[in-house]
Amino acid sequence: MLNVSKPNDIEVFQIGDDWFFLIVDSSKAGMTTLFKWNETGFYPYQFLHEWFRDTDAEFFDLDGKSVLILVSRSQVPVIYQWNKSTQKFVLHDEIANMEDIVSVKAFRIHDVPFLALACYIGDSKVMKWTGKHFEEVQGFPSRGATVLQPIKFKDQHYLILSSDYSFSQIFRWDEENQNFKKFRDVYV
Repeated sequence: MLNVSKPNDIEVFQIGDDWFFLIVDSSKAGMTTLFKWNETGFYPYQFLHEWFRDTDAEFFDLDGKSVLILVSRSQVPVIYQWNKSTQKFVLHDEIANMEDIVSVKAFRIHDVPFLALACYIGDSKVMKWTGKHFEEVQGFPSRGATVLQPIKFKDQHYLILSSDYSFSQIFRWDEENQNFKKFRDVYV
């Protein structure tokens, strides 16, 4: 735990029979650290994305492969893919033109992977997996956004865009137009 200075997020997940947890470190000299269970406790297993002030991570299945997406206030989001032979995550790709991201959430609509990326100042975005990379579907002007949270309720998809400065907004998926439409403002 000596390498973790300022934890900002924790992800817990299983790959095969092994359990892991990831501590996302947002300090200037931080090291996002992957821990692995060894029957007596968790121990540091792999250091990822050193020195980038990571803010959030998301673990999910992408085309049958285990991936981690790390977002940062200081560089574009990066995608790590699990390598079965080395039993480690390796840098696979990055999501261009998306800087100053504070959170990432993965979700699916009709089994197609999407990402919701919250940008504190700028445009938060929804991105769709094309089979090769994530492509922008829609932007949401953001001021003080800390999360763009997808939820599914009664077979309807929603996004909640939080805000430190104004009303939070709820968007609902429009099946006909294949994008999110504003549903209502919420004062929190």
